[in-house]
Amino acid sequence: MKNKAPENLIIKLLSEKDIEIYWPLRLKALKEEPTSFGADYEESKALDLKDVASRLACNDDSFVIGAFCPDLIGCVGFFRQKGKKGRHQGTIWGLYLVPEYRGMNIARQLMVAAIMYAQELPDLEFLKLSVSIPNKPATKLYKSLGFEKYGVEPAALKIDGKDIDEALMQLKLHQD
Repeated sequence: MKNKAPENLIIKLLSEKDIEIYWPLRLKALKEEPTSFGADYEESKALDLKDVASRLACNDDSFVIGAFCPDLIGCVGFFRQKGKKGRHQGTIWGLYLVPEYRGMNIARQLMVAAIMYAQELPDLEFLKLSVSIPNKPATKLYKSLGFEKYGVEPAALKIDGKDIDEALMQLKLHQD
């Protein structure tokens, strides 16, 4: 770890009204780290902001948490599986932190906030995520938070003709 997080760091839930600050950061993530996200930069930048804003709705089925210092420097999202049989599972997605703030424990703080918020949701038992296998720092972070690998999806992403495998990881909430 390089440094401690800045003292003016604030971690908080985002809402639809934050779309104007969230979307440029999301597009930056997709452009600069294409192997880390399932979404494509070119496809995403063509989306209508009104449609994207709904992703920032905060409820029992989804939320996005941001890190501010004082501008938005990082984010992580959550969505719950649909339907009766899958509502006990949620997915963590889109963890991103601008490069100049990496190594300061901020990504960990974002993930801890997401886990803590998810633990309060009714009937949620598991958090799942996928991480590209070449992304060793993210994998190390997820393991340190208790996520366990339960499988690999070969060729989960195809970028410039190259296959990227993803590790599938899960965290059981409310340990008995």
